[in-house]
Amino acid sequence: MSGHYERDQTDDSKTKMKDEIQADYQQQGAHVGFIEHVSGSHNPIIVGSQVTYNFNNAPPPERAGAWNAPQNADDLPAVEPDCKGSYAALKMKTARPTQDMLNQENTYQLTSKCKGLAFILNNSVFNGGQLRKGSQIDTENMKHLFKELGYTPILHENLKGEDITKFFKEFASMFNHTGVSYDSAVIALMSHGHTGVILGIDDVQVKLRDLQRELEPHNCRGLDGKPKMFFVQACRRKFVTTLPVSHDGPNTASGAQESNQLLEELVLEQLDTFVADIGNPADVYFAYATTDGYLSLRSEVSGSFFVQALCEVFFARAHLDKLDTLMTKVRARVNSRKGKLFDQELKRVVTVMQTPECVNRTLKDVYFLPNYP
Repeated sequence: MSGHYERDQTDDSKTKMKDEIQADYQQQGAHVGFIEHVSGSHNPIIVGSQVTYNFNNAPPPERAGAWNAPQNADDLPAVEPDCKGSYAALKMKTARPTQDMLNQENTYQLTSKCKGLAFILNNSVFNGGQLRKGSQIDTENMKHLFKELGYTPILHENLKGEDITKFFKEFASMFNHTGVSYDSAVIALMSHGHTGVILGIDDVQVKLRDLQRELEPHNCRGLDGKPKMFFVQACRRKFVTTLPVSHDGPNTASGAQESNQLLEELVLEQLDTFVADIGNPADVYFAYATTDGYLSLRSEVSGSFFVQALCEVFFARAHLDKLDTLMTKVRARVNSRKGKLFDQELKRVVTVMQTPECVNRTLKDVYFLPNYP
């Protein structure tokens, strides 16, 4: 492996160079990601088994917050949180479905006043005092989003591993009650995690496949043939320190300490997806904050990039678009945003990006049809 590549400022040559770098490192069995440094060298950065290559062309941020969203990142109307990162003031627009959106052969029927139940788990305080700071705003945003979509939120916080399993089984049983019918189920999981598992606050592992099985027809007849949608924001380790939220920020450790700008902590999270561990269930949709082996970002003040993008896209388009289209827009929006953070090992501010991943096992299209009928 050469370890050095000539830089070129053109987009075409940069793309070609990235492909060459990726191929070179993947031959060595390593994952490759790309981040753009505000200043400094352009050598690969090794983060565990992660190989990161940096470029020196990142523009300064144009707005306060955990990321910089390009003006033309997508064609969505502006959907902004308040100064605390909350979307609680937003209301979902009413769907006016077309005949295709109501076609029972091609589309799941989410036409009940209550679309279903939403299981929301947020583990933020772990044994030993370890905190997932910023997750509380994610919890409030997810609860508000699903309520606006027509779901009844069921919130659980800071559960041990055995309690996650216990309460999820209770959740699944609610779809089997006599005289009760729901169109779908939503599951939002926010915790630490590894490949195929999330962790209780006691660090006990809970297999995501076991949770998914609780909603399969032999356990949950009330959801037979109906969509089950998982949204997973799971973190693994903490890498960084401070983020300037109103300014491009300093390039060195001393500069970061001396800056008079308001600082907040930006946390890098890593999620290993469990595609190989979920079997082949039908009517299931999985949305992950990031791709396998790569980093996810969470601000201590405004929450995770993934949850904020979910809110922005869904409030703008859930009354019009199917789930696949919505998540494509979420993926593009998250990928277009750049987090500024101070890297302790490199002693400078770097710009980082992420890309969500979706696994679609549904057999029909999913339209949420908010406020319909």
